[in-house]
Amino acid sequence: ERVTVNIVGRGYDEYKRDIVNFEHVVIRFAGEVSNMDSEYSDMDLIFSTSSTEGFPNVIAEAMGFGVLPLCSDAGDSLFVAGDYGIPLLSLAPCDIYRSFQAAKLRLNAGNSADLRSSAYTRFGQQKANDMYMALWEELTL
Repeated sequence: ERVTVNIVGRGYDEYKRDIVNFEHVVIRFAGEVSNMDSEYSDMDLIFSTSSTEGFPNVIAEAMGFGVLPLCSDAGDSLFVAGDYGIPLLSLAPCDIYRSFQAAKLRLNAGNSADLRSSAYTRFGQQKANDMYMALWEELTL
């Protein structure tokens, strides 16, 4: 089974020094990408390994494309991922491997429609509008 890893974002040259080639892994260094829609469309999994994070838009965006998130517990990452997220216990290779194996099982269950629905229901434009209107009503009473 062949796995493709796409590393997206600034500073990717630093990663090139640390990556080891594996027999069944292809690593693609995409650098900074302006059209993330096409990247998300090609993904099955997204790893968010941030050690610090505020509100991780990338997780919600990826879920909107049906991409399963594996994420650290930094900031609101696990909150955004909700019941669909798979926590990364640490960045140790054995823990990443365990999370990846759990993700493969979940991918085989085929829940991409549920992922999309969860992202839109919890963080979509209608939800933001409803929350804004509720706050507005509370403040103007």
